[in-house]
Amino acid sequence: MISKSVSARPAHVVRSAALACLAAAVACALVGTIVGHPTFGLGLATGLAVGAGNGYAAERLFSVGVPFIATSMLRIIVLTLVALVAGLVFGFGPAVPVVAGLALAQLVLAGSAMVESVRR
Repeated sequence: MISKSVSARPAHVVRSAALACLAAAVACALVGTIVGHPTFGLGLATGLAVGAGNGYAAERLFSVGVPFIATSMLRIIVLTLVALVAGLVFGFGPAVPVVAGLALAQLVLAGSAMVESVRR
């Protein structure tokens, strides 16, 4: 969670990360389709789009007053279930890009927080 001690504008950090993830998702889907690997591109796009919601979930759960450790575990469980469902729907081989997209989304969120903390 991005607290006020790290950023004066935590909503800005989450919003900018989500927009970056969604833009990257569209780009991955287009590039994957253009180069002839639409399943890989759509898998990355799915993971990025779902991962974009993780920051919003963290911010929302933290504002409700749930302890951060509990929200972290809940979000990890939900993201793991998303990856498992993707594996069941797409097959476990094509689900790898979905998991990679989720990981990329977390890196984008961390990068957004880092940029905001440097600006501060």
